[in-house]
Amino acid sequence: MSVEMEFKAQGFEELFARLDAIKDEVGKGKTDKLWRQMLHNAAKPILETAKRLAPQDTGQMAEHIYLKVHRPMARDKAGKAYAGEVYMARITASTIRDDTVYKFIVNKNNKLQTVLANKKPVPVSQEFGNARTGAHPFLRPALEQNIDKVTELMASQLKIWLDSYDRSKARGR
Repeated sequence: MSVEMEFKAQGFEELFARLDAIKDEVGKGKTDKLWRQMLHNAAKPILETAKRLAPQDTGQMAEHIYLKVHRPMARDKAGKAYAGEVYMARITASTIRDDTVYKFIVNKNNKLQTVLANKKPVPVSQEFGNARTGAHPFLRPALEQNIDKVTELMASQLKIWLDSYDRSKARGR
């Protein structure tokens, strides 16, 4: 089951031009930190809702839902939805459980490797269903319920940061 949404946004060219000028002035490190913090704070409502909506049979699934903000990896860039993002927020439910066994082996390159035994694909089965059970989604509804809140949080955080930058620039710092 796929979810498609379409909307029109304007004014991004001016915003990105201003952010590029700021990046040249204050440095890439500060602006990268801003984007990471902004994405992390904006995605927190989705994470909290996903944990609340996750099935509570043993409680392990909700404990293993996490949020990570990172640069897109090769697999992300290969996807058809990739549009050149600098950072992305990923909310994932891990397949590792309390009864997962960690085994250490020496691979054919004589390197120590960790192998996980007894991982269970429960989050995937819950979200999309399988041959025996129907879908009981918790990640997609969390995103759908919070998309407006995420947009508002990102916009307000960006406005606060740009206003503080303008004030510090006016003071001559």
